[in-house]
Amino acid sequence: MISERFKHLQFEAQFINLVIDRAKAIYQARRNDYTVKKQGLTNQRTALESKLLVAQDRLLDGTLPKDDYTTLADKVKIQLAKITETINELEEAQEIQIDVTQEILGLTKNIYQTYMDASPALKRHYLGFFWDKFEAQDGVIIKSYPSPLFDELLKLNQIIYKNGKTKNPQYAGGFLQPSTVIKTAGWLWGWGSNSPRRINYD
Repeated sequence: MISERFKHLQFEAQFINLVIDRAKAIYQARRNDYTVKKQGLTNQRTALESKLLVAQDRLLDGTLPKDDYTTLADKVKIQLAKITETINELEEAQEIQIDVTQEILGLTKNIYQTYMDASPALKRHYLGFFWDKFEAQDGVIIKSYPSPLFDELLKLNQIIYKNGKTKNPQYAGGFLQPSTVIKTAGWLWGWGSNSPRRINYD
């Protein structure tokens, strides 16, 4: 019943364009930052590898004592390992940025499908973004409370109901309209008796 509610929601076209432009701009800025940082680390790694090669050549031609080479090589290898670890962390963070941007773009295009395709953890985030809690009685959701952000987007008509009915509290295909939903706190309301009861959806 909760997932079905997402079918009735869509972002307003102009708002979608603003979100897409902003998401792309943020992603591009972070990708540029990633590229600069990775290039700097790559240059450091190349310099260290060259330093190690020179030390190996000097060891072989007898101009660098073995003990000095070992000390230098150990130091360089530690530095190389740290650089490799940092590069891996940067690449992992970049992949996360791609995933986040894809989720944002998907959410603007199709709220319901993006919610259905999301992992359980991400679904909880979506629920927290849109709603605080639901009240149910006899196995039927009777009232929804939006998060403050969702509430503001509704008031500004940046999120709209596809059926176009957005004013009076009424059911449309079993789902409540925006005027019946308010505020956020991170709870869902469960059911199982004639009176609504609260359950933590985490």
